[in-house]
Formats: sequence, structure tokens, C-alpha cells
Amino acid sequence: MEALQVVRKRIGASQVVTLEDPLGGSRQRTDRGGHVTQEELDALYSISEIVLTSSNIEGFKLTAVEGWLRKKPCIVSSGAGVSELVHNALNGYIFESSDDLDLSRKLQKVLSSSETSAKLGENGYSTSSEFSVSEAVKSTRAIFDEVSKTYSSFRKTKSKELVVSE
Repeated sequence: MEALQVVRKRIGASQVVTLEDPLGGSRQRTDRGGHVTQEELDALYSISEIVLTSSNIEGFKLTAVEGWLRKKPCIVSSGAGVSELVHNALNGYIFESSDDLDLSRKLQKVLSSSETSAKLGENGYSTSSEFSVSEAVKSTRAIFDEVSKTYSSFRKTKSKELVVSE
């Protein structure tokens, strides 16, 4: 990924570790890939300065939320599902998918300022509070309740129509 090469040169990042295919590239271009244990994942997050989701097109992955839970700044591509939760310069950055220059600018903003990095991590941590199991259960329950009410109302209407038409 050209953006990572630019950042390595400009700010002296000695090692960039990735856990996913960069911008749809092959695994041969990543520094780290494949399955890791939870212990290894925790260790990687603890030494990371930033969490990057660089997929061109991706459903909602937990990578950014996991990073936010550890108060890490996150940068995500516009094609990542989690980009809907990212507010530029507030809790992370969104870069245009496949735009290495945009990505390198966002990486430099975060990696060159510990204040920016800390602010994004703290705000991301606040965002991550929306993703607890109890919140997911509440949201799912509300959806089921609404569908149930709608279905019950529909059945009552159809029952009355059947009685009237007979």
C-alpha cells in the first residue's frame, strides 16, 4: 500500500502491522495476516498507535469498535460499513477508498500529533459504548416489539375484512 510507504518515509514509522488485506491487495503485501489468538490480538492492539480499516467494500466489522474500546484512534475507508459511525476529526477519520494520498494525509495527521491521537481515541471510546450486548438486546427487542404490533394490527384488520366479506 503506497500510503503506508509514504507515512514510513515522512514520519519515520519503523513498523506498520496490518491484520487485513490493504485496499484489496494480496496478503503478500501485508506485514501480518491470518488468524491470531485473542491474546495475540490484545498484544497487537496494545502496541498499536492506530487502527486502520482499509477495505474498499466491507460490511460492518468490529475492528474499529475494538480499537475504540482500547482508546485507539481509527481511520476507516469510505467503503467500510463502520464508516457510518466515524465523524471526521471527532472520533476518527474516513478516507476515500483506493485513494492512497488521502489515506496518507489522515495517517500523518494522527501519527504526528499525540494530542489528536488521544482526542480521537477518547471520543472513539465514547462511541464504542453504543455497542454493548445489553444495548444490542434492547435494540433487537424494540424491533421485535414493533414488528409484533404491526403484525397483530394487520391480522386484526384482515380478520375483520374476512368476517365482513362472508
